[in-house]
Amino acid sequence: LFRRWRGKLPTKCVNNGETMILTNKHNLPEVLANFARAKRYDRGDASFSITQLINSPRIVAYEKRYAEQIEQDLSDLMFSLLGNAVHAVLDSYSDQNNVISEQRLFCHVNGFRISGQIDRQVLVPGGRIIEDWKVTSAWAVMSEKIEWEHQLNAYAFLVRSTMSEGDVQGLKINAIIRDFSRRQAEKVPGYPAAPVHQVDVPLWTFEQQRDYIHARLAAHAQALMDEPPVCTPEERWEKAPMVAIQKVGAKRAWKLVPTMEEAEPLLKAGMEAVLRPGESVRCLNYCKVRKFCDFGKSLGESDAESDQ
Repeated sequence: LFRRWRGKLPTKCVNNGETMILTNKHNLPEVLANFARAKRYDRGDASFSITQLINSPRIVAYEKRYAEQIEQDLSDLMFSLLGNAVHAVLDSYSDQNNVISEQRLFCHVNGFRISGQIDRQVLVPGGRIIEDWKVTSAWAVMSEKIEWEHQLNAYAFLVRSTMSEGDVQGLKINAIIRDFSRRQAEKVPGYPAAPVHQVDVPLWTFEQQRDYIHARLAAHAQALMDEPPVCTPEERWEKAPMVAIQKVGAKRAWKLVPTMEEAEPLLKAGMEAVLRPGESVRCLNYCKVRKFCDFGKSLGESDAESDQ
């Protein structure tokens, strides 16, 4: 498979929408558009970046295939731009002798060149701790996102494959919580205690990291050779069907439960139980290649509203 696919990248191999059409439907300040254009991600001379490897093979393949047709509105990039701004500011102050900041590493694996840019490597006795900054939500911190585990262990694989001085001793996410609520912190179990929260990420063995990288390369290579498989439920951020307990005719739920059986004892006068079908949240709201995807086009428009 690797021998068949090597050298068959599209002639224009665009990473993360480098040639995408940037729109500004809400007439946001031009300085934001300028920043968005200046901060396009560059994976260097590599077949895949770590960001791509941990992503859905269908999304990455379609981003390459339809690079010059992809449109993205400036308003949809705001959280990404906020993250870029935070990185730029913090990087300017990362001059400690024991910190390596914003280092890009390259590694050859099965004929492919992969790359990843690591936010911070804190040098400690015997090796280093890999850290990554995230501007994210409190929910993401509380849910222990598997994508963070994949990303940081892929970085650790790069370090272990290219560095001779010391091993990786730990992985951490430095989360800046954009929707932090002091009230929620006081009453919700597991809610972050402060607007900045450090998350320890499980560190895999080198063999586990290597096997993961090999599997991801195989999946992405196959997706570029053939019609990519539909994204998995996890990649689509699939939301399970739920039953909403709400006032008759209302749209906002008082409570969500998994089944009608659980809903019935909770019903009071003037309330009803309404089945809400599951939905592919990423496809409906966040996928920039949806209009090229048969599965994405088959979905109805999202009418989901915040329920909690």
